[in-house]
Amino acid sequence: MEATYRSIFQWVISAVAIVAVGLILITVKDILLLILLAILIGMAVDFPIRGLQKLGLSRQISTPIVILAIVAFFVMLNVLAVPTLVRQTERFANEVIPDSINRFDRWYTIQIRGLQNNLDDVEVAEDVDVQEISSNITGQLGNAAASFAQALPPIFTGVLNTLASFLIILFLVIYMLAEPETYRRGVMQLFPKSYQKRASDILENLDHNLRGWIRATFWGVVFMGTGSFILLMLAGVQDAFFLSVNAALSSLIPNFGMVIALLPALAVGAATPDVNILLVFAIIIGMTFLQNQILLPLLMKDQAKVPPILVLIGQVVFGLLFGFLGLLLAVPLTVITAVLVREIYVVDMLGNVEDPTQDDDAPELNLSEG
Repeated sequence: MEATYRSIFQWVISAVAIVAVGLILITVKDILLLILLAILIGMAVDFPIRGLQKLGLSRQISTPIVILAIVAFFVMLNVLAVPTLVRQTERFANEVIPDSINRFDRWYTIQIRGLQNNLDDVEVAEDVDVQEISSNITGQLGNAAASFAQALPPIFTGVLNTLASFLIILFLVIYMLAEPETYRRGVMQLFPKSYQKRASDILENLDHNLRGWIRATFWGVVFMGTGSFILLMLAGVQDAFFLSVNAALSSLIPNFGMVIALLPALAVGAATPDVNILLVFAIIIGMTFLQNQILLPLLMKDQAKVPPILVLIGQVVFGLLFGFLGLLLAVPLTVITAVLVREIYVVDMLGNVEDPTQDDDAPELNLSEG
């Protein structure tokens, strides 16, 4: 009986501790997200550093070489590609969007006139004032534009906050790249000595899965950007570079990123008479399908195997909790959560080392190696 009470007491204490930790994490969520983003960027930059170390260079030499190479790459990108991107972005904002709105307005006017002509032959037409309906819609659009104008000051404030966050992330990345083992040993000191070996294994597991996601995401972005650019150029789309960059960056957000990539592409297609809008639609949808259903599963076959439904749930949950940054980091956050739940709760607390959903003929479903 005493053992039962002790077990219940331990479970209650564990539940209270979990709730308390959760509340603390929510309170400092913005700082934690910045740290996570810095860690992911640092892990991405660490790939070439490790490559140079394999060639015999020390980390103290490899790190500045890689950082200088990245700076040189962005300078070259700024000289060669940014002017084209800015020019096409300005054209999209100043020409494509107004032209698309004008085309929609003409189409809308034709539809209203046709509706009015059809209603003239209907007995209840006298009770329907199409012009009033049109005026109401126009008024709603005007109110929406006014609301957007009022939201501009907060947008500028957000830009300043973004710049401050960028500087914080930059310094965090530099410090972590300089002495990663120092910070790793510091994290290990937070655990009891009896659990440090197990904690080290869990961190290795997380490192393996997150590096796999970073590698797959990088090549996925390259594939999406390059493939979209080539196909859109062949389709005769004038703003192919701008649309391909937008598609590549949008691919960082699973599921919802396709919408962000598709809307500007359709706007350009609608504003360009010589371009088949259905072809533009097919290019974006097709590239997204190839990336998500073929390329990424092949690249991540030995890493974080997160079912698509968990990714979608993670996007909804982390998006609601942390906003856009939570939506952007939904996949790594889901990976981290899944690995910690499996290793700490399922394996360590419940003792379920084997996955009961597996049999000898079943495909691998584990989120981790161990």
